[in-house]
Amino acid sequence: MPPARLDAVEVSASAIEKREWQPFFRYCALCHFTPEQFPPNFLSGNATQVADNLRQCAPRMLVRLSAWRTPVEQRVKSPMPPATALPELGTTMHRWSGSEEFEQLLAYVEELSRQDGRPATVAALMKDGYEALPRCLPGAR
Repeated sequence: MPPARLDAVEVSASAIEKREWQPFFRYCALCHFTPEQFPPNFLSGNATQVADNLRQCAPRMLVRLSAWRTPVEQRVKSPMPPATALPELGTTMHRWSGSEEFEQLLAYVEELSRQDGRPATVAALMKDGYEALPRCLPGAR
């Protein structure tokens, strides 16, 4: 049998070139730039689709990114990117959680959440639990 092939991932150059999205493509693409729906492929598509995906995912991303600042025993969900992916991304837990790109990602998803009238703090988002947050991809159940 021939080797397995993955379907090509669709993305427009305009999405990849957006300066504010560069940290997403650098630190999230390993898992979230695929043709698969799980984990959510929020980086796939044209610039409009990626923008919609990021807006939809913002509350969950905020919780997962903020987990890096939460003591392990108090975390509701694991942090993203996961600690096991950090070596492949060329960083360590300490360097990542103190990095400028981490701060950029966190600020960006906080702002997206705020723009849509949702809370921009983890405590407020988690009031009804993580599973009550909107699904990451538009139209996902």
